[in-house]
Amino acid sequence: MNKSDNFVINRCVSFVIVTLLLSTGLASCGGQTVNMKEAVTSSVSLTDKSLAEDIKLASSATLMKMKGFPDGYIKGVSFPDETAPNLKSIGLDYDGFVVRGVNVLNYEPSGENVELSGLMIFEDGLNRRAGVRFLTKYQVAENGISIQHVSVVPVYTVRPRVEAYVVPFDQSVDQDTISANHTALYGYAVNNAVPVSQLPVGTKDYDVFMFVMDRSYPTSKTIGRISKIKDKQSGFEDATTLLDYNGWKVAVISGEIDPQSSNSLFAKLLHQPGEEAAWFARAARLQGLFGLTVKTQKLASK
Repeated sequence: MNKSDNFVINRCVSFVIVTLLLSTGLASCGGQTVNMKEAVTSSVSLTDKSLAEDIKLASSATLMKMKGFPDGYIKGVSFPDETAPNLKSIGLDYDGFVVRGVNVLNYEPSGENVELSGLMIFEDGLNRRAGVRFLTKYQVAENGISIQHVSVVPVYTVRPRVEAYVVPFDQSVDQDTISANHTALYGYAVNNAVPVSQLPVGTKDYDVFMFVMDRSYPTSKTIGRISKIKDKQSGFEDATTLLDYNGWKVAVISGEIDPQSSNSLFAKLLHQPGEEAAWFARAARLQGLFGLTVKTQKLASK
């Protein structure tokens, strides 16, 4: 591309390439796919009166065990460590996340024995989301429940949410510092972003940050492109840096842009599912389309 295209790469992208892989256990145990939007909409709070008390206890105990709390933390629940051997090995890391809700997938009481399976959806203060599917087997007694077995597997969406922020390039910023972790990079982008309509006239240097806000499977791919064409996946990739913070993926497009130009220019983020999805569902899909000029902002929203 050249200046007539309203975009020029004029500097080497120096963001640190970060690939913080999930633990071996998580990668090896695989994952399952879920429609995260529907799961969030249909989830029920653990405090909801519609949930049976034993479901609340079993789900809460599973959550506490995932977060590393000891047996006895929840009154009325017996939960020996040996009943959940895979919780530590799969490396769930949701510090700072809270449970948005639970979807009960299966509830089978048989006398005192109960088998419960469900989805837990997690959110944090950045509006990131993640999920797990759990299976809990327990016995119900007068004074509570005794858990016999728990297994958990992460779930991933094949249609993740994407947020984008346009930030004027600042040479004085230490890029190693701002890209040290996902929280730091997200905070920098949000706090320094300027709406395209408020950017000055003329060609200047910008970074376009596109954040995938739902946790992604290790073998899935994030693709960042810049293009004059709205309705196709095609575009220019060489200006993009891809970052992966333990499943929280980011594409950063860096170069010169004239936001007030009458020409079209779009930033695109494509998500390609990996081994978490069936082989026939692994095609890359356009998940984020963002106008980089005043003209194309209106087009991208349609």
